[in-house]
Amino acid sequence: MNSTRLDRNLVARVVATWNIRFREAKYAPEQLDLIAREYYEDLVELNFSNASFTRAAKHARKHCRFFPKIADLIDARVVIGNMDASNRAQIEHLPDLSEEQMEENLKRVRQIIQNLEV
Repeated sequence: MNSTRLDRNLVARVVATWNIRFREAKYAPEQLDLIAREYYEDLVELNFSNASFTRAAKHARKHCRFFPKIADLIDARVVIGNMDASNRAQIEHLPDLSEEQMEENLKRVRQIIQNLEV
């Protein structure tokens, strides 16, 4: 499922940037090294890939008020997974349109745009 094993250096870089973004944390460099090592170990056990970690870290950066914890990353992965599943479900329920139907819809859109420009 995870084609790219999680990169320890990626985790360390993200944790270091969180120390800048979440200024109240004020971790010393040796503390950040320890945190990054622990996060890496936990995330590998949870089968995070580089891609899933990056997405979860981005989500945490946007939504966490304080320095993200492992639980925040797990929650973020669940939220992202639910959003992905919802999007897939919506796409699966789209009707298959013929070329004629697509052309007719395109004409309607052009007409709407033209009416809006008047």
